[in-house]
Amino acid sequence: MTLCIRRSKSIPTKNSTASYCFYFRNFNFKVRFFFSRTQHSHCPSEFNNNGSSTGEYVCKNARSKICPDGHFQKLILKTLQENPRAFKNTYWEVPDYFNVLIIDSELFINVIESISHLPKVVLGLFRWAEVQKGFKHSEFVFCTVLEILVQNDMTTSAYWVAEKAISVNLHRVADVLIDGYLKYDVSVKLLDLFLWVYSKKSDVKHCLAVFDKMVRSGLLPDVKNCNKILRILRDRNLVGKAREVYGMMGDFGVEPTILTYNTMLDLFCKEGKVQQALDLLLEMQRRGCCPSDVTYNVLINGLSKKGEFDQAKELIGEMFNKGLKVSAYTYNPLICGYCQKGMLIEALGLGEEMEVRGALPSISTYNVFMHGFCKLGRVSDARQWISVMLKKNLVPDVVTYNTLIYGHCRLGDITEALFLLSEMRRRNVNPTVVTYNTMMDGLCKHGDLDGAMRLKDEMINYGICPDAFSYTILINGSYKAGNLLMAKEVFNEMGSKRVEHDRLAYTTCITSEPKLGE
Repeated sequence: MTLCIRRSKSIPTKNSTASYCFYFRNFNFKVRFFFSRTQHSHCPSEFNNNGSSTGEYVCKNARSKICPDGHFQKLILKTLQENPRAFKNTYWEVPDYFNVLIIDSELFINVIESISHLPKVVLGLFRWAEVQKGFKHSEFVFCTVLEILVQNDMTTSAYWVAEKAISVNLHRVADVLIDGYLKYDVSVKLLDLFLWVYSKKSDVKHCLAVFDKMVRSGLLPDVKNCNKILRILRDRNLVGKAREVYGMMGDFGVEPTILTYNTMLDLFCKEGKVQQALDLLLEMQRRGCCPSDVTYNVLINGLSKKGEFDQAKELIGEMFNKGLKVSAYTYNPLICGYCQKGMLIEALGLGEEMEVRGALPSISTYNVFMHGFCKLGRVSDARQWISVMLKKNLVPDVVTYNTLIYGHCRLGDITEALFLLSEMRRRNVNPTVVTYNTMMDGLCKHGDLDGAMRLKDEMINYGICPDAFSYTILINGSYKAGNLLMAKEVFNEMGSKRVEHDRLAYTTCITSEPKLGE
């Protein structure tokens, strides 16, 4: 009978106030009884032969001496010396005495800790072991490997190991780290690594879970990871969750950065809560965080969409006075706001102002001007902007053509709109579904249902899939032309193409159903 003693990490204690966490390691002793007649079950047979080629690597009969982890350390190093690619090849023929490392997680941990000064060897051994049949994906194995890699600044490799843990659904690694399996500073680094991986995968559920457990355990995450979480929540329109995370950052002492504020400002503005955004601007200034040009651009965009043009103009003036860079991103939202309200004189005035202040108009700037003129039926004035664009080496894009096609269709000038569609292809500007929808809508409104149907076939031939708007335009056009059978056919095609029916398509088709029998 062999008495085998190994050390293992204990769960650390925490200060009850949770303001500071102190971690320490104890040595606990686990006792295992191995029954063997002749030798320790973990001992390679080579170790029992004093006269063997392994020389000094002697592990005697279990009755007289246990088999220490150091023997595995020496055996691993000897194996690598004889075959440098030993653990790098998945199909490497494994000597029998290494099999125990695959099935015994505790022994594996002790062995890699004994060679922790050789992190690349640890990584190689782990890469080999984790693909072997029977390898137990233990959270403690992953934690130990990660600890060794992080302490040796092998962040890229640690990222891979964290990804591997997540890929095998070993999310409890984060819980083990939070529970204090490792020292405080190492735990924070590794938990930040997991937050990084989760945020890269846009895994909202686990991002929020790890963040919440970290801050409540006194483990402060890197603000960069907090910012990533906020951006994911903003992009998914999870406003409530974003507010909650931002609030917890303040409550638990994670200092916000300019990126934090800009993300929250953008979120408030997209939600239409412009006043809250302005209040946050004052808060960040009180806390000594100077607004950037991005900060102001976000606010100007939000104010312009709300129709608060005077406040938006004031912020542009404030930017200029502070020496911040004004650009097309600064002016375009306000110009767009003016154009949507039909305030072309004010919009054109801003266009002149931006050039005086050194902000070069972009293609988007000119497209906005053109759309403003087209809305007022001034298509000929809109087309003049193309020559202005070309003089400034700006090439008209698909939005430019879509805008002009919209303007001509609105006036009933279908011939010119079709000419622009063909010109797009000649100039290698690829039409989009918006282009075709605009053209089909124009044709249907002017009674050319056949022409609209031909365009639908053309767009499919060019690899552009009709969307719900495309089919709704054709259904509505067929109904207005009195071709109820065509409306029904298009409606059925919409279903066969797995395009979700919108309310207008349903309403039009239901309305036409009784008339089909007349």
